[in-house]
Amino acid sequence: LSGEASERSVPRALLQGRTIPDPTPWAYDSDASRFANDLLGAPPEVHEPTGMLILNVSTSIMWPRGPTSLFFRKAAMEAWDTLRAEVQDPSNRLRRGILVGNSGTGMSFSMLYLLRRGLQDDRVVVFERRKEQLVYLFVPPSRHGGGDGWRAWRVPVRHWAAGECAVLEQADTMYLVDVDQPGDRSPPPVEAECYMAPSTNRANVEELAKYDGTVRNLGVATLAEMEVMGGRLGLPREVVERRYHVCGGNIRALLAEGTPRAMVEDLRDVMPSMLGSLMRRGSIDPASSMARSPSSLIAAQPVGKGFSTTLHATSPYALQLLALYYRDVLKRKAAPETGRMLERHLQRMYVLGASCRVRRLVDEGEEVPAEERLELPPARLVACEPTEGEASNARARWQALPTVAQQREAAGSGRERSAEERARAALIDSLGLLDPATRHGILPYYELEYAPLVEQREEAGEASMAGGEGRVVVVGLRQYGLGCVDAADARDRAFDLTASELGDKSLGVKPLRAHLDAVAATEAEPLQLYFLVPREHFEAYGGGRVALSGGVEDSEGLRRRYVEYMVCVEQPSIEAVQAAAGELWG
Repeated sequence: LSGEASERSVPRALLQGRTIPDPTPWAYDSDASRFANDLLGAPPEVHEPTGMLILNVSTSIMWPRGPTSLFFRKAAMEAWDTLRAEVQDPSNRLRRGILVGNSGTGMSFSMLYLLRRGLQDDRVVVFERRKEQLVYLFVPPSRHGGGDGWRAWRVPVRHWAAGECAVLEQADTMYLVDVDQPGDRSPPPVEAECYMAPSTNRANVEELAKYDGTVRNLGVATLAEMEVMGGRLGLPREVVERRYHVCGGNIRALLAEGTPRAMVEDLRDVMPSMLGSLMRRGSIDPASSMARSPSSLIAAQPVGKGFSTTLHATSPYALQLLALYYRDVLKRKAAPETGRMLERHLQRMYVLGASCRVRRLVDEGEEVPAEERLELPPARLVACEPTEGEASNARARWQALPTVAQQREAAGSGRERSAEERARAALIDSLGLLDPATRHGILPYYELEYAPLVEQREEAGEASMAGGEGRVVVVGLRQYGLGCVDAADARDRAFDLTASELGDKSLGVKPLRAHLDAVAATEAEPLQLYFLVPREHFEAYGGGRVALSGGVEDSEGLRRRYVEYMVCVEQPSIEAVQAAAGELWG
């Protein structure tokens, strides 16, 4: 190739002296040539906290075309280096490496790192960019006969046949394939080293499995990595953090403007059976529907080598959308256990603000009262840390709360929450009510990188506990032997979150008495005990009080110290959750 656009055949110098016909109509590309020399010569900048490599180039073969910064995540670089070493191992029969990852997390851009390694090794590189319907050929000075740096040619995919390309029959050629659509045909076996970067889609995996190969997978980007990239691209750090709670580690979604709406649209493409695999280790092999997931809602987290992964929701927003959209579907179809898990998550959201249907429970023979309404405004959460000897402090935190009557008197006196604060409460604060194992299983990155807006008692003054800044919910009480309740938002009001039918439930006398004593509940000032139950249990239950267990001489006297209610919280609409995400997105 002489550099002229009219040149159409591969020169003998490139073919190591052999005359091999090549019908590929290559055309010289000056922009791609300049990019290759930029990619090789750009001074490397390493962001030490994340290990990310940053290169500034004057042009690119990927969007955007002009001057830009290229970001290579440490995990991606390590995965490609590992694959290269394994593919180049003499004992490896099939010279093919596959890096599977979540769409939108920089998989295509990571292949530019592999291209750079090929340039550094003075290798001929063929880069099949199916997304742009172009194939590039990069040739070092030692192979094209010139002395002016790297040169590049290109050809439209419609005129490309990998099996007929003579360059791919050279063992020292690197062949990179950036997969476009699910089910793209796998490149045929060739002599060149072949590397691919498909998304975790079932159709992709089925196709790639035809020829086997060495496989690694890559997880989503971390918050720290997103902040580095967003900052270089003009997004303030606080904007990146807010958007991260909506889109998770999806880099492409971070930079889009319509992500909250697009994630709602993606709900249609999530198979209900997929949700049964949340928090369970699995494999994205061709026989598993786990591979058919839109990355905006469910992402694969690598576990070890090959296709082994765990699936998780990409963000708090994604988790709430899945819970709301598939709640009823899951009860009828393939994943009832996930339906229960998502139901419990929804129940834990309710203490953050909800409009509730309430029915007071009565003794046998009493008339069941009419249904009432209970409006719960958003709350600030105060957590009880599970440390030894803290039970008395947990009771003290509960006792420091105002009564329901005092809350009503103070209503409106606190500072009004901003739209952003209300959105954070709607989407994020509920994570503080999930037990750590569940939270880590569904949202592993948030366990490591984001502490939900849950305050510790040591950081919250008595005035704050007394409701001067709005409703406060103390969570984690059950960990201290106050076993009747999960949370309390007033000295005389507590909540038990239960997915079981109340007719099958019982209250232990010992923890109940400790509970009542802790807040000095009396017949004149009884504790209001609310059982949050699924809608179908609320509508089907007859209304009798929950049974006592463990024996008590004065059960009637004990019962007069508390009043029981059954609560059904009306589901927040997907539109409301989307609006909250839009507030955070900005």
